[in-house]
Amino acid sequence: MLLLLLILAMAPAAQSSSVRSIRDVDFKNFAYPTLPTGKCSKMRTVRVRDGKYGSLDNFSPRVVPRGGCWQVSVGPVIYGDVTGDGQEDAMVVLYAEAGGTESSNDVFVYTLKRNRPVLLWKFATGDRAEGGLLKLYAQNGKLVVELAGQNRFIGGNLYSGDCTGACQPPFLTRSTYQWTRGAFHRRRLENLAFTGW
Repeated sequence: MLLLLLILAMAPAAQSSSVRSIRDVDFKNFAYPTLPTGKCSKMRTVRVRDGKYGSLDNFSPRVVPRGGCWQVSVGPVIYGDVTGDGQEDAMVVLYAEAGGTESSNDVFVYTLKRNRPVLLWKFATGDRAEGGLLKLYAQNGKLVVELAGQNRFIGGNLYSGDCTGACQPPFLTRSTYQWTRGAFHRRRLENLAFTGW
């Protein structure tokens, strides 16, 4: 009887801890849909616990792991209003290790609707000097993405030019995306001098 009373007393407290802000969502213990980079291609969802899926402990060259990648790590989670509604959204950066030197990222943009995280956009970045992710942030109700290289933007050709892999590109591209009619649309593109990693 005492155990039943304890369970009943704890139940309302557990239910009252609903998500009120996007910052209340635990993106380090979360299930992400198919990765836009194509990594972990054998998995429909990637479930991370404590910021990771899998492990590099058993890494073996030329062996494809069961899920299609060895490890997925949750990188930074950046908060800010990217939809222009005055409410914070979350930009989550993932890195999936498939066993080589390639280092593209998967980015997921979430908002909060009815106290639940809702995916607005997911996209892949390039690899290091070829459209690699440098910075991601909210500014004036818009999403800003900075990628390595000249004229590199989401949906464009990230892998072209004379600076490949780990070289230092002379330019970075800053693109500004605005949320309109249920999608992000590129509104501005700037090529700026790249001063270094």
